[in-house]
Amino acid sequence: MKRALVLAWLALILTGTPVAALAQQNPAPRARSFELSAGGIAVGPVDFGSATASLIANQSAAPESTLFRASSTIGTGLGVDGRLAFNITRALAVEGGFVWTRATLESRITSDVEGVPDVTLAQDLDTYFIEASAVWHLAALSFAGGRALPFVAGGAGYLRQLDEEQALTTVEPGTVYHAGGGVKYFLLRRPRGFIRGLGLRGDARLYVRSGGVELDQDTTRRNQWAVAASLLVRF
Repeated sequence: MKRALVLAWLALILTGTPVAALAQQNPAPRARSFELSAGGIAVGPVDFGSATASLIANQSAAPESTLFRASSTIGTGLGVDGRLAFNITRALAVEGGFVWTRATLESRITSDVEGVPDVTLAQDLDTYFIEASAVWHLAALSFAGGRALPFVAGGAGYLRQLDEEQALTTVEPGTVYHAGGGVKYFLLRRPRGFIRGLGLRGDARLYVRSGGVELDQDTTRRNQWAVAASLLVRF
């Protein structure tokens, strides 16, 4: 009972609208309005597989001998996810996004023919995505008293990767495509004013990328998962 009274008091002070009325509001945004979100993101690893360096003897009948084996991976990247959306209608929005993550590129060299101990080479790798997306709000599936609004999204963008000393500037730029969805959960909603809502946003995406740092020239596309959590402001 005490909690309900506190919530009602906060709603009246901050919005001038009773809690019951807020719960009945359509959770979808107003047409021709903006939303801004910023938070953290994790982007999944990339496994480039392994390769064997072989020495071919002068005689064609002689077997090949292995010089060494090498395998490379990019670990899970952690970084920042920022998005600005324009709501064309209550259901449809267009969104621009910026993602930066830092991960570790590791190359492990093993089975050296001269008996050199196994060695792992590592360097930090910065990845940048600049994206454009379409977002569809699923107001009919809203829950938590209309505070939680599910959505689906998909789009494409530009990819750039640099090592920690930004020495990989000759790497060809890449392309990323993504699809996924998530939930926007509003802690505060207001029927009027400059800021109409404050809340949290959670995303899950599948990225399909080509270009950037690539160690296997026969592979043109690689899949990576991503999850993001952000603070959300609705205007």
